[in-house]
Amino acid sequence: PALRAVADGYALSLKRVERALAAAGLEPIPAVGERFDPATMEAVELADGSDAAGGTVLAESRRGYRWGGEVFRFARVTVAR
Repeated sequence: PALRAVADGYALSLKRVERALAAAGLEPIPAVGERFDPATMEAVELADGSDAAGGTVLAESRRGYRWGGEVFRFARVTVAR
């Protein structure tokens, strides 16, 4: 129960941060399940053995953001080979 409470508190804190970022005009760049886009993403790993088509983003190690329509921070992603 204590570990679950910590996890719930962490999730609530993350939601609060996401709301603050949105209020500041930062928009998350959609990545997982999308086609790799070198204009908004950095591939940090290529993965074999996935059922996903080559070039599909499998995981996000760092979320990317846009600010004012421009890339503020690139998403770091794992891409299917």
